[in-house]
Amino acid sequence: MTVEIPTLNDQNSEVHFELKKGESFLIGRSPVRKSDRQILIQDITVSNQHVELFAHPEGISAKDLKSTNGTAVDGEWLRAGISFPVRNGSLILLGKKGTAFLQVFFESNGDGVQKVTILRTSPKIDEETESIGEDSDVAQWLERCRETDTSICPICHKTYDGKKILICPADGGYLGRREDPKDGPVAAKHYKLCNYIGTGSLTEVYKVEHIRLDRPYALKVFHSGVHRETETAHIIQSAKQWARLEHASIASVVEWGWLTKDELFIVMEYFQNPSMEQYVKTNGPLSVQELVKVFVPVCNALKYAHTQGVFHSNLKLSKIYVSNLKAHPVVKISDFGLTDKLVKSLGWVKATLRTRDQTGDPLTTSPEYWQGDGLTVASDIYAVGCAMYHALTGVPVFDKKRTMETIAAHIYAEPAPIPEKLQVPPAVRAIVERCLKKQPEERYQTIDELISALETVG
Repeated sequence: MTVEIPTLNDQNSEVHFELKKGESFLIGRSPVRKSDRQILIQDITVSNQHVELFAHPEGISAKDLKSTNGTAVDGEWLRAGISFPVRNGSLILLGKKGTAFLQVFFESNGDGVQKVTILRTSPKIDEETESIGEDSDVAQWLERCRETDTSICPICHKTYDGKKILICPADGGYLGRREDPKDGPVAAKHYKLCNYIGTGSLTEVYKVEHIRLDRPYALKVFHSGVHRETETAHIIQSAKQWARLEHASIASVVEWGWLTKDELFIVMEYFQNPSMEQYVKTNGPLSVQELVKVFVPVCNALKYAHTQGVFHSNLKLSKIYVSNLKAHPVVKISDFGLTDKLVKSLGWVKATLRTRDQTGDPLTTSPEYWQGDGLTVASDIYAVGCAMYHALTGVPVFDKKRTMETIAAHIYAEPAPIPEKLQVPPAVRAIVERCLKKQPEERYQTIDELISALETVG
């Protein structure tokens, strides 16, 4: 029996179908044998197999199938073979000069099945979308940044040669590197690229200025090796979850997108001060009073995030920023959930190869997480313990030469005692040691318990 393949050749025509988790639908100009889930569009700008829509627990994603003329979702041009989330009501354009506009609507019936409607429509084209992901000036500027070693202070604008200088000797500013702020082009329509800030396990970070708001932001560009296949969707999902968090001690996220064809980015709040990791490296371990000033706000931020169903997954000193530490500190945490999303998309073995910062930061994820359990309040409490140990001693809890050895130490090894010469009070040692217990039930059971313990010693 021959199955009639649905078509979307006419304006305002529509197709309805259902997708279970893991199922997909092909859209193209030619039929595919042995597939009963496909839609045909007789348009010269559409490739034989152009784009694939597939279902997952959060909704629908699209993947360009190496089409000749490309696919755009809501103005974002897709990289071939990379999944991209589709929102309810998203507009899909097949081909940059084409006329095949599709609008996608979907809803879940509650048992994991997505009811999908695709409508052929003809909206106006935003001319700006044709240049998204193709800015050669941006790509060339980034390449120049990666090839040079000049450091720039964002406060006094003095320059230094070499990668080893991290803090400006004149005013303590956290040095950005590699490019004069006047030379940067405008990226993603609104952001003037100013200077390089640093490199981590997942991203390179740049200072940018919003050309309309005249306000600085930090632009995180994900390494090209990170966002493959489902990783893109996981990173975007994490950025959206992070952006929904509204707390005085959580760094705000502004937007995400593609900086060039191959480079995914997020824009977040900019910090002029260095991270706590750099502060401790420059100024030495924190006093007990400073520790409490930093980590009570950190704990309050985590407590709020947990009420929103979000866990950090890899809290450490390099993710904590503090200004005015000596008087009335303002504390900010960044990078909520990014490591967890990477682990879920890659599997933990592959993820470990990509989640050790080039600055030397070790992973701080809890032992039970690496043994297959999900994130919990207890896992974030363990990470707080790791960060406090680092802040009090100046060295990480475990810092082996190989990432896999560091993870094994978190699972099996006991931390070295805090040296007596640092004169850390026994009550403070006890707080850190309890946070670092291997068994979750032996740690503080709530963030409030930990906050109370810190306030008692502070």
